[in-house]
Amino acid sequence: MSDKMMKLKQIVENCQYAKVEDQTVDLFSASAICKVYDALSEENRSKYESLSVWRMADIAFKLLK
Repeated sequence: MSDKMMKLKQIVENCQYAKVEDQTVDLFSASAICKVYDALSEENRSKYESLSVWRMADIAFKLLK
């Protein structure tokens, strides 16, 4: 798991927004990203992790609609 995903999971655990890659991420966005990440296969997880935080959030919200 990348450092970015660890920070996002920490946001969910602490119920507190934080900066990830110089972008402020709220609990709702971090939770959506983590839910999608957990549902992906190993191959797709690496592709998902390579995206920017806001692109990850955009995909997560489209999938969780």
